[in-house]
Amino acid sequence: MCGILIGMGSSDDPPVASRQVLRENLVTITRDQLWGPPIPLDAALPTVEWLADVFGVLDENADVTNRLIGLRREVPAHGKTIHDANIVAAMLT
Repeated sequence: MCGILIGMGSSDDPPVASRQVLRENLVTITRDQLWGPPIPLDAALPTVEWLADVFGVLDENADVTNRLIGLRREVPAHGKTIHDANIVAAMLT
């Protein structure tokens, strides 16, 4: 399984992942990689289900979009780095 970005609040808060992270994990493990062939989609889907069960899943909504826009005004991001900024926006929201 590829590494995932999770957020942690206080020590009492459970770890969380955004829905984008779950999607990107699925994309990564189902495509050809230098370390080996892709995992078939039917075999990869249980991984995503497991991640969604283990981590709290942050929903992406209008508040996340507004936070992303605000972050983009503060921190330079463009192209693929906007995906990373969206993860940060979801975690901050």
